[in-house]
Amino acid sequence: MEQAVQKKLDAFFMQGSPLSFRKGDILIRAGEPIHMVYYLKKGHVRQFINTADGQDLTLHLFRPISYLPTMLLLSTSENKYNFEVIDEVVVWPKRADQVIRFLKENPDVLFDLATRLSLGIVGLLEKIENATYTNAYHKILSLLLYLANHYAFSAKDTTMLSLKLTHTDIASWTGMQRETASRQLEKLKKEGIITFEKSQCLVDKQKLKRELDSLAKNAP
Repeated sequence: MEQAVQKKLDAFFMQGSPLSFRKGDILIRAGEPIHMVYYLKKGHVRQFINTADGQDLTLHLFRPISYLPTMLLLSTSENKYNFEVIDEVVVWPKRADQVIRFLKENPDVLFDLATRLSLGIVGLLEKIENATYTNAYHKILSLLLYLANHYAFSAKDTTMLSLKLTHTDIASWTGMQRETASRQLEKLKKEGIITFEKSQCLVDKQKLKRELDSLAKNAP
């Protein structure tokens, strides 16, 4: 995001008082109309949907700096999704009609939003492709590379994800049973691709990329 765009967003959203939420809080529930947009300055918010068999499927993870749920607002779609706080979160709320007017009056901000939404769609297409054509092991490798590229910071020869992950979280991201995800994660730990320190995941990106390249070369 360009600095000029972020300054505009800060000036527009950061008026009044911020709202704070704790892990597990639901920022927006499925079925609720979108009257407010939330400018995320701290923490992460998970967008998920409840499946017919009673599980939940993670669709997207919002990080600072984001304002959500913009896609639902602009498309005027029915909200079928829950937005859950997964760590300590601070947001600045703004009325939906004010956000729409602000975007129309600031084409540079609107272009930045369109770019970010496009990148999100590309990521979703990759997720659909991986879910369709790859096995459980490959799915988790692809997910970890995505998370390492978007939600991480470097720590010596590894990449530490900037959010805590459990085996249940990984299962929700990939749409598989927890037991299946756990088996694959244990395999990755034995191979030295990942380690866990108090739910903090460290990823050896070089090993991970080599493994994905090897799978691609040996694919039928």
